[in-house]
Amino acid sequence: MDALDGHQARKVQDTPLEDAFDHGADSVSLVYLTMATCCALQLGTNPFCMLVFCMTASAVFYVLHWKLYATGVFKYLWPFFEVELQIIGSLIFLISAGLGPAVWSTQVPFLCATIKVVLVYTFVVGCAVECAPEVREILARWLQHAGKTVQATDVVAPLAILSAITATTVLVPSLDTALFLHQPCVFVLVLGTVTAKGNARIMGAYNTFSNAPYRSRGAYNTFSDAPYLDSCLLVPGIIFVISCLNVTSGLHDGTAQGNSRLLVASLMMLN
Repeated sequence: MDALDGHQARKVQDTPLEDAFDHGADSVSLVYLTMATCCALQLGTNPFCMLVFCMTASAVFYVLHWKLYATGVFKYLWPFFEVELQIIGSLIFLISAGLGPAVWSTQVPFLCATIKVVLVYTFVVGCAVECAPEVREILARWLQHAGKTVQATDVVAPLAILSAITATTVLVPSLDTALFLHQPCVFVLVLGTVTAKGNARIMGAYNTFSNAPYRSRGAYNTFSDAPYLDSCLLVPGIIFVISCLNVTSGLHDGTAQGNSRLLVASLMMLN
């Protein structure tokens, strides 16, 4: 299924914009693929691990395309990415179907942790190690080329969306509010989809700028810079405000369902 969006994009329009469609669809499917993996691992019993797992995956995908926007080079992480990770995910689904998802709650000897927790932390550490060179290349481009990308646009523009999402991911769960503890799946899906929209804006800026037909009409100027501000930034703001309001109302006041509906409705309107 992951390959179908690329084939469809090339059939519809064989231009750099098809790459934006391909990777934009991938950024959305990644959110739901990671959530499905969390369900197979029964990470709902540990919502903080689920949050870390899903948002790490979305952040890695965002950073890879930020590097593409800055340097013009897209490089898959070694040794596991895309096909390899899909195979691993498929194995997790098969094991959960055959042995039951409870198998991931087995304690690992000498580690005092369950298998699913060990998998999550291994994934996070691996992503951090593999993403470090990508971040260094972005910083090098910013320092060595007066803050300009290969397209003479602003290198740090994508940082605004990533910073807002990261701040919301860290601060809201630390407030221990009903919004996160009662609706962790909705919380993760909303933030993941916001990240996907930010990633799509980066791809749109990069590919539209390099598309000659748009350039000849002079229309590319509207999209050449990745935006500092985007409508998707309202969603982390709404989440944070609702969380602050819930602090004084407690965790068992029945507002979590209404809050989740409000967030989903806001996200649909913004997108």
